[in-house]
Amino acid sequence: MDEPIEARSEEAALAVARRIAGTKAVTLAFSRAGDPETGEFEDAVLIFSDGELPEELAGALCA
Repeated sequence: MDEPIEARSEEAALAVARRIAGTKAVTLAFSRAGDPETGEFEDAVLIFSDGELPEELAGALCA
């Protein structure tokens, strides 16, 4: 598994995800809002998915 790539905006996250989608078996992009200073964030929302997730991971994303 690769290290996550942080993006400053949803648009930037989508651009990165689309750029690398063809080079990885699975590519996911999430969006979340929060305060980096305090470390408090809302739950992440899946905004992009490419490839077939293993069943156990797909179930975890839907939980």
